[in-house]
Formats: sequence, structure tokens, C-alpha cells
Amino acid sequence: MNRRVAVAFLPFFLFVLSPALCRAETDSARVARLFVYASSGEVRHRDLVQPGKDSLIAMGETGARWLACKLNATDARERLTLAEIFEKIGPVAVPYLTPYLDSAGEYMPKNAARCLGGIKDSSATWPLLPHLAHENYSVRSEVATALGKIADRRAARPLIDRLAGDTDSDVRKSCVVALGTIGDSGASVILIESLGDPFFGVRQSAIEAIGKLNPPPCAGLVAAAESADSLSRYGAIVALGYCPDILSRQLLVNLVKDSDPMLRGFAIEAMSRDTTAAVRETMAKLLESEQDPFVRAQIERVIRTSHGQ
Repeated sequence: MNRRVAVAFLPFFLFVLSPALCRAETDSARVARLFVYASSGEVRHRDLVQPGKDSLIAMGETGARWLACKLNATDARERLTLAEIFEKIGPVAVPYLTPYLDSAGEYMPKNAARCLGGIKDSSATWPLLPHLAHENYSVRSEVATALGKIADRRAARPLIDRLAGDTDSDVRKSCVVALGTIGDSGASVILIESLGDPFFGVRQSAIEAIGKLNPPPCAGLVAAAESADSLSRYGAIVALGYCPDILSRQLLVNLVKDSDPMLRGFAIEAMSRDTTAAVRETMAKLLESEQDPFVRAQIERVIRTSHGQ
């Protein structure tokens, strides 16, 4: 009897549940279709690319739920499209992205981190932090980049620790850039140390990151500029251009007269951040007597830049 009753009521339950099931299936299918258009590089779909993106963004949380299933994408266009769409969907998408940080392999966690970085919501900081220790260097690098874009100061110490201990230059560069964006003065020591990194990209990024600290670590830079380590010294001299204090300025003036052309050239590069007429006049006078090709090229570049050329 009970079985007959259950069978009798089965059509009723299916009638009640079917709209929800159909709607979920329709949402999934719609997201899949729109994503094909949004990420297409085909000429026949070029007029559908932006409308596809706009439609997925307009779906908001519903779109995020199903779009997260595409995080296994390996195609560069698809990965970029995912990041663009999730950035516009915003913080409501964070809970749908963070579980994929724990996925196996490289692409899902890396794509999830990239999308979270674009959203820039601090609720993603804690889910991201453990993955600074991911076994894959490209995932670690992407996680560091995402943390930098989010710019949550809680990530500063973990990034400092990762920068100090990671053997991969891409990861160290990402950490340096992230620390510069976060702007935590506690990173000044490790950033000055990174001026002596064996890889050029890390050194150059460290100079730029130091310039974003407020205030810049001028005393530490002066000490590094007077050190015997040539890599650290050259980078510190260039970074002194961010320092407005008298001691830093005087050191640059002295270095412009140094017998070592490399030191003269880097000091001139540091002074190039000052575009006042006085600096232009100084550069013009130096050019009259300078013989070294590297230093002359540096002076000429400063003069062109100061005139907006």
C-alpha cells in the first residue's frame, strides 16, 4: 500500500522538483555556451566576445558558480577571459574560487589564484597563504602575485619568509613586487637584500618596490650603496633616487664624480627622478666632460626624459 502511494505521488514530486533541476541545468549550459563565445578567437565569433563576457558578468553569483568549473583551462585566451570576468563579478565569486586552490596539478590552483588576485578582496588572503608553499613554482608565483594585488598587510610576513627562502627566481620576483604593492615598511630589510639577488629581474623589481615604501629606507640604502658587494651597491645607488634626505643626495653628488664609470652611471640614473631645471643643468655640464660611453648614454637619457622626449 505504501509503495502504491509513493508511486502515485511520484509525478507530483517530479513536477515540483523539475523546475529547479531544469534551471540548474540551463544555467550550466548557458555558462558553457557563453564562455565559448567570450573566450573565442575565431573571426566568426568576434562580435559575440564582449556580449558573452557581459552576459556572464551579469549572471553574478550564478555565473561564478558554474564558471569556476572552467578553472582547469590551459589555453591562454581562456585563462585571461576567466580572470577578466571574475574580476568584474567581484567578491561574491570568492567562495566559488577558493576551493580550487586545493586542486591537484598546476592549472586549477594557478587560475584560481589569478582570478582571486583580480577581484582584490581581502577575504581571499587566508585561503591563499598556505599555497605560497605549493610544490609547483608557477603556482607559488601566481599566489604571491595575487596577494600583492589584494594588498592585505597580513600577507607581508609570509611573503617576506617566502622571498627569503625560495630557490626560484620567478617566485622571488613575484614576492618582491607584492611586497612593494603592499608597502609594508617591515619589508625594507629583505628588499634591500634583494638588490643583490643573482637574477636581474629580482634586483630591478626590488628597486621599484623600495620606491613604493613610505618612507623609503634611506639609511639602509646609504649603507648598501657604500658596501663592497657590487650588485647590492649598484641597486642601492639607483634606489637612492627615491630618497629626499640630504645625506642620500650628497652621496649621489659624490658618486657622480667617482672614478668608477659604473658608479657614475648608476648615480646619474638615480638623479634622473629629479626633473628640475637644476638637475638638467648639472647633466648638461657633466656631458661636456664625460668620456665614458655608458655614462654619456645615461646623461643623454636623463636630458631627453627631462624634456619629455
